[in-house]
Amino acid sequence: MSYRLLKEASVGKDARRVAREQIDRAIENLGNSHDDPHEAIHDSRKRLKKLRGLLRLLRGELDDVYQRENHFFRDEARRLAAARDAEAMIETFDQLAERFEGELDDEMVQTIRATLVARRDEIAEKEMDLDERISQVIDNLRHARARVRKWDIERDGFAAIKPGLLRTYRRARVAMKEAYKEETAEAFHEWRKRVKYHRYHVRLLRDLWPKLMKGRRKALKELSDYLGDDHDLAVFDQMLCAESARFDPKQIEVLQTLSDIRHGELRAAARRVGRKLFAEKPKRLAKRWSKFHRAEKQARRRGK
Repeated sequence: MSYRLLKEASVGKDARRVAREQIDRAIENLGNSHDDPHEAIHDSRKRLKKLRGLLRLLRGELDDVYQRENHFFRDEARRLAAARDAEAMIETFDQLAERFEGELDDEMVQTIRATLVARRDEIAEKEMDLDERISQVIDNLRHARARVRKWDIERDGFAAIKPGLLRTYRRARVAMKEAYKEETAEAFHEWRKRVKYHRYHVRLLRDLWPKLMKGRRKALKELSDYLGDDHDLAVFDQMLCAESARFDPKQIEVLQTLSDIRHGELRAAARRVGRKLFAEKPKRLAKRWSKFHRAEKQARRRGK
């Protein structure tokens, strides 16, 4: 099966199926984390974010369950954050060096990268309890899986997901305006989070109108990549300031200059895509997608 809703099963039944699948895959990844813990943690954290996206879509139905489970999956992801974040700093530097190839000489690139790798390894050594934490997360996720069967979703069809869809889309539009008004890393990070949840909703609802949703998914992936790279770069900037003793002052000066340029490029690109994706008012979007759902149901009945 896959990360999608509203095909043939009821919303409640399908939502519980999606939740169980994402939990199972997270458990499987963490259980096989010995060979490549960074990748296993990265993939598992994505599963937990998908679960939070599902919960947000159904928050109008789940009430207190939404708050409890959303906080639970957030906290479990945070248990695994440090090891993955250190690896992400290396990846961010690699992307920056590739984008500005020639601006950094080979010796500087090698020296900075070696420093980042050493930093990652230091953090990994300090995380002596990582295996224990992974084991605890696996146990906690197994308990969460058992709770899924108690998710009470009374309404069916588009009515079950409309409130969550509207709220998430509306917050993404507001966050976009705030990001370009404030021009801060925090504001762009907030927009990134809202975009990511809307993207999850589009993936879940891809069968409403497959051709249209495919184009929207592609555009949201592009926007998410721009904002994700911008966020990683902002974290990289913060790390440079907080741990400046690790680097030569000349290295920091060059990296900060290139980072500022790259932030400008990424935010300009995100604006071009975001204006198209979030031009429609929330109620109009919900009304249009509701029509898609009715048309899809009618077509399915005619096909039987």
